[in-house]
Amino acid sequence: MKFTAFFFPKTRLQHIVLVLVFILPSFVYCQQANTVSSASKAFATITSTDATNTYFSADLTQMPTFFERAYFLDAVFSDPKLVVNNSNISGTSIALFSSKEYDSAKVLESLESYYKKAIAAEKDFSLAKKDELLKKYEKFR
Repeated sequence: MKFTAFFFPKTRLQHIVLVLVFILPSFVYCQQANTVSSASKAFATITSTDATNTYFSADLTQMPTFFERAYFLDAVFSDPKLVVNNSNISGTSIALFSSKEYDSAKVLESLESYYKKAIAAEKDFSLAKKDELLKKYEKFR
């Protein structure tokens, strides 16, 4: 098989070999690289503590749509352990705090759970349910 015949396939078998040997592994490598880079950045982190509270920051850039951010804020508002410092969800992050009586690792787990539920809700909610939530949080844009 000549060099040009390999890169300019003429038969179906040569097409399949080209895809399996070169294109597919490249695609898989790129997907794995994206997964590793996105998985390494935590959604929520502890920013500080004082005598009574633990302060957190959630990275809103990981939620690209306003619906996801509204869903997340709705979940946080319903959690009695969390207080929102500033409810501006159009920015890049949101500041929250919780009493030190609550385990900070559990609070971080809750924030991560709300984040995952918000991402899933973007895909799973009907347009009517999305519209209802968006109207509720329109003032936070």
